[in-house]
Amino acid sequence: MQPVRIRRKRLLTPTLGFWVDVRLLRANDRWLAVASIAGDPEIGLGHSDVAAVEAALASLGKDAVADLLRGSSLKRRQRTREVRK
Repeated sequence: MQPVRIRRKRLLTPTLGFWVDVRLLRANDRWLAVASIAGDPEIGLGHSDVAAVEAALASLGKDAVADLLRGSSLKRRQRTREVRK
């Protein structure tokens, strides 16, 4: 059994004028993100840390999520597709 590690991030951007505290937990091949938005927890699941954070922040809208992620150390990974012939 792997030890459980919780990563804490504060996502902020001057454009929005507020920040969001996020806790990230990896369990096997999934990530769980718990974002504190206006004091209420928002939960997101994903196959990556970024996907989980995006799911947790979805109530803020796509533009706000993009702004918060742009200013963070979390980076969206490029996805590549395999071309099958």
